[in-house]
Amino acid sequence: MAEVRETHVERRRGRGGWFLVTFFVGGLLIGVAAVMVMNVQGTLYWPAGHVNFNLSPTASTAPNAPPTTTAEAATAASAPTPTPVESTASAPAEANPPASTAPADTQPQ
Repeated sequence: MAEVRETHVERRRGRGGWFLVTFFVGGLLIGVAAVMVMNVQGTLYWPAGHVNFNLSPTASTAPNAPPTTTAEAATAASAPTPTPVESTASAPAEANPPASTAPADTQPQ
């Protein structure tokens, strides 16, 4: 009779997990690339506050000033500002007549 030798070979199982992880990581990378290309921006609100998210860099810009012409800028820069002068003399009473009195020189029309 011939001698029979039995050999035990272990077969690896569980490769489906690596496939699943690779599938999800690949999907995540494709999703991130799509979000970057589409420039998605958004805000999440809840009672405690909110979160703004976007993938484009945020640069702080100065507020735009209204445009001025060079003539306005030159006039404003070169014109001296008047200083108020206080006087102790009182103005004559007839300098500012009341609005109800009409001048005598005008003729009605």
